[in-house]
Amino acid sequence: RGPHIVEDQTQEVHSDITARQLLEWLDGPAGMKWKAYDLATANCQHFVGDLLDFLKNPSNLTPVLPTSVEEAVLATKRDGMLLKHLEEDLRRNLQVVHAAVTQDRRAWQYVPHIVQSQRNFVYNLVKDDIQSLAFVDLKSDPAFVRGIVKY
Repeated sequence: RGPHIVEDQTQEVHSDITARQLLEWLDGPAGMKWKAYDLATANCQHFVGDLLDFLKNPSNLTPVLPTSVEEAVLATKRDGMLLKHLEEDLRRNLQVVHAAVTQDRRAWQYVPHIVQSQRNFVYNLVKDDIQSLAFVDLKSDPAFVRGIVKY
């Protein structure tokens, strides 16, 4: 149990937030943090705890960025451009990159060079979305471009 939740007890919360602010929080920071239900780590108690924190401090609308690969994959599947704001280790993760650039090809501009230099990885993603070629580092490699065009 979290520190805010007590079974069978009503807790009155005073907040001046509007319905719009609540929806923006649900679509933004809360949505970025969302992950699949898990009894131990992501259940209704955790959500209510986050909701109470928001209601008590509505000025804290800054996004809660994903900290695990699982969270980052889920978040970038919804918004590939979020890749720009992730920690370097998550931006280097191939699962996260795959989710991000598949959702929004413009996310390639935030993929670290070390990942972009992995020709097979980049090729497999770009061959099915040739417009992505405009955003990858390998666009200046004639052999790579020929391979994509021939595909």
